[in-house]
Amino acid sequence: MKNKIYTKINEFNNKYDQSLTEDELFEMSNYWGSDLGLDENIVIWIGSVLSSQHQYGNRIKVSNIPGKGPGSSKDCFTITIPKLEVIGYVNKKHITSKKLDSIFKFIKLNMDLIISYCQEEISGMEFSKKVEKYKEI
Repeated sequence: MKNKIYTKINEFNNKYDQSLTEDELFEMSNYWGSDLGLDENIVIWIGSVLSSQHQYGNRIKVSNIPGKGPGSSKDCFTITIPKLEVIGYVNKKHITSKKLDSIFKFIKLNMDLIISYCQEEISGMEFSKKVEKYKEI
């Protein structure tokens, strides 16, 4: 069954030249900022590092486009976990230093949970149930 799904994804990617790989499609979940206690126009992707063998290890991706989900790698930047190293271009018109700081605080608040999700120790559903919303003090 899984091979049939991969075949369909590859056919789709070849036909439409999509920038997301099949690993990214299967292994990353979108979370909107309003569900995480962040600005409502922030979209974060969290995903497995086991299947994709991603070069940065545990990480999240943040959209550079307000309210927009997955797109090309130019549309987002990566934050490594647990080092909080920013990799890639940050659109400072959308992700201001205040918003980036709140994203870092959200990550720190949920660090163990994010790592568990990246390591496929918990499901996306379990992550969603356990995630703590960031609250600005």
